[in-house]
Parts: sequence; structure tokens; C-alpha cells
Amino acid sequence: MTEELLAKWREAQDRLNQAQEAIKGFEQVVSQLRQQHEAMLESLKIPAIPNLDQNAFKEFLKQPYLIMPRRSDTWYVVVPKWVDMQLGWLEWSTPSFNVFVINKYVRWLTPLPSEIESRLGPAPIGEAKVLDGLLKVSAGMEDQAWQRYRKYLTKRDQFGLRIKKGYEQELISSLVRDGYLPFTPTPVDKDDLKNVLNFSPFPHQKQALEKWLQWGAVGIYWPGGMGKSYLGAAVCAMVKGRKLVVVPNLSEKEQWLQYLKKFNVAQEVQLETYQAWHKIKGEYILTIFDECHRLPAPMWSRFATVQTKYRLGFSATPYREDGREDLIIALTGIPIGLSWEDFVRAKAIRKPTITCKVVPTDLEKMRVLEDLLKVPMKTLIFVELVNSGKKIAQRFGLPFVYGETKDRLEVISKNLVSVVSRVGDEGISIKDLERTIEVEFLGKSRRQEAQRAYRLLHSVKPEISHTIIMTVKELDQFGRRFLALEEKGFKVEYVA
Repeated sequence: MTEELLAKWREAQDRLNQAQEAIKGFEQVVSQLRQQHEAMLESLKIPAIPNLDQNAFKEFLKQPYLIMPRRSDTWYVVVPKWVDMQLGWLEWSTPSFNVFVINKYVRWLTPLPSEIESRLGPAPIGEAKVLDGLLKVSAGMEDQAWQRYRKYLTKRDQFGLRIKKGYEQELISSLVRDGYLPFTPTPVDKDDLKNVLNFSPFPHQKQALEKWLQWGAVGIYWPGGMGKSYLGAAVCAMVKGRKLVVVPNLSEKEQWLQYLKKFNVAQEVQLETYQAWHKIKGEYILTIFDECHRLPAPMWSRFATVQTKYRLGFSATPYREDGREDLIIALTGIPIGLSWEDFVRAKAIRKPTITCKVVPTDLEKMRVLEDLLKVPMKTLIFVELVNSGKKIAQRFGLPFVYGETKDRLEVISKNLVSVVSRVGDEGISIKDLERTIEVEFLGKSRRQEAQRAYRLLHSVKPEISHTIIMTVKELDQFGRRFLALEEKGFKVEYVA
């Protein structure tokens, strides 16, 4: 009996010891959570700034930006840099603030906070569509539309408002500026499609393909390396009949030809550069405009008159220095993929290390370039002038790829380092690219800056870097180029 009681006492003692150990462990967890909580409260504490109105600061946090009129139907949005917001067009940046420009068509380019959306005013009531030489509007809007768009119209009849010959593009642009998407949905006819799709799309490609099948005309604005051209080649393989692909230069023409051959459809596609307008004849079932931000340029806007049943537009930089971004939409279709947030969350976009090396003279540029080239990496050196490219290539014993170079992609692929002119700015995809270096550039062109840096987004290499070598004078004159990168959340480090 005594042994039995002793055994029970020992068992109880063991359980007590275990409970005490568990309590100690729990107390440690509670202590750690308390420390974390205190650290969190400390991080959230309102700064101890003299004369700070803490209540007003709390209200500021509910809406941490300022909206200011710029001109008719256009506003500035001033946002502190520590607030992670990208809205439309980044106009300028200070050490403390980003200043964005927004207008009504930005609603289609990027999601806007509801407070900002409401400031833009109500979306247009009713519909306004351009179809077969007619402006079709919702019932009751005929008089209003006739008065507003009279300069583009010739007469009114029982069919609608007839458009003056040659004015359709300008009317579409005006409708876009007024907040309308002037496209009549034209679902892709199943009879225009082949039975077999030899293509397994990624989720974002599948979504874009579904939108194109639904609308028949879309503009796709994904980051570089997300498969725009590959999707376009796949769509060419899906569609029966005569197809046209328009590209900016021969380098991109080579790239597209590779994709079209992969889908065994090169013989069915007329592949031309924007300069080859004289070769565009007849009607097409599908037209694809690659780097479609070029379309609004006066010399190329005539491509709007191409007779095509369906269309696609591709660009990673749907902005223009001349302010004609609305025409990009007008000439391509329903915009999709302009917000890169999903790609960032999925870690599909790798942000390169971006460094601006500021030097006193052009001569010093060459010394910095020489130092950079001591580290062997797959590199593109960008120049603006052909003469400069030839001099750099000769000095360092490198190939120079420019307008007269044949087999450009082959030259770049075979060499560790290549000097390239503007022909390398757009479209080319180099999977083993590790570094881009700019020594010359087209003034303040933000689009060029973005395009050159985005060449790295096609790379599969783990470490990628973009370096710009600028003189102090160039930085003062052309520093606005970097707004294109900061707009997408890329950080630029300045090194003297």
C-alpha cells in the first residue's frame, strides 16, 4: 500500500515538474510577444517633432497625398516618398516627395484610390463608339455628340453621325480624352481560329488571351520578359488567314522571326518595320503592333488605317514625351496589364541594381567605363551616336551593333560585351544578360531610359545591374530620365 502511494506521489511530482516547465516556456513566449509588441508600438509612435499636431498627423495618415489642379482635366498628386504609391505619370521627384500627373484616361492605365477617383469626376454617361465610318452614341446623346465632335463629322442620317474621311483617328483620340473607350467589342469569331493551340500559357497570358478573344482589340503593357511577343506569335498560330506584325527595327524583326518559326507560322505572317509602310497592302485578319507607343508619332499614325479585323498592341512603356498617350489606346484597344503589382507580388519582376555614376567630363566617362569592363559580365553598352559607338568599340576591341549591322542578335549572343546604338533599346531579349551601361542617351527621354533598363528584365541571371555614366551637366539637364524607373519603384543610387 505504501509503495503504491509512493508511486502515485512520484507520478504527481513528475507531472508537476512538467507543468512547471511548460509554464516557464509559456512565460518566455509571452515575454517575447510583449517585447515584439512594444517594438511595434515604438515603430508606430508619432515622431517627437516640435509643435506637431498629432491629431492632424493622424488625419494625414488617412489620406497621405495632396491633389492640386494642373490644367483643364489634369491634376498633380503630391505623395511623400515613404508612402508606396505609383499613380500615372511621375512628373518630378524631390528627396521627400513624388509628384504625379493624373487625368481621366489614367483610370484605364492604373488602379486609383477611391478618393482620387472621385476627384476626377464621374465617368462618362452612355456610350460613344466608332463603327464603319459612323459615330454611334447612346439614345438621347445625338445632339450633344453632334455639337461636341462637329469638326470630325460630315452629316447626320438614320444610321448615325457620319465621320469625315480621314478623321476617324482624331475622333477616336478625342473620345478617349473625354473618358470613353470608343471600341465596339468584336469577339473573335470561332471560324477564324484553328482547332489546335500548341501553347500552354502562364496565368497572365491566359487572362490576356481571354480578353483578346472577348474584345478582338487589346493593348498589353506587361514588364519586359513577361512573354508579350511569345504570346503574339502564339496568337498568330491560332488565327487563320493573313497576318501582319509591325516592329520598330531589324533587331526586333529577328527576334519575332525566331518566335514565329517556333510556332511554324513564319510563312503566314508579313513581318515589317514601322518604316516599311509602303509594303502594307490589302486586308489582314490580325495586326500586331509591337512597341506600340510608337504609333502616335505623326509619321506612323497612318498605321491606324490598316484594314484589319483584329489587333494587338504590345509595350512595356505606354508613355510619350509629346503627351499623346491617349492615341496609344485609340490605336490598339482595351488596355490591360498596366499595373505591375501582381508581377511584383509574385516576384516575377527582379529589380536590377541601378547606379548613376556622376563624373566631371566626357573623358572621365571612358575611365569609368574601362574600370567597369575589368569585371567580365555579359554586357550591353548603350550609345546614342554612331560615331561614338565606333570609337568605343575600337578603343576596347568590341563589336558595335547599329543600323547597318547584319544578324544583330547573333553578334550580341556570341560576344560577352557589345556596344549598341538605339537599335538595342527596344524588343530584344537576351536571357544571359547581366549588365547594361549607358554612356550616351537621348536627352530627357524617360521611355528610352526605361526601355534600356528593361532589357535586364528578360534575363535569367541572378544578379543584374544597370549603370548610367553621366557628367554633372548631363545629370542637371537630363536627370528627369530616371523618373521612368522611380515610377515603377526602382531605386537609383547616385555615386560621384
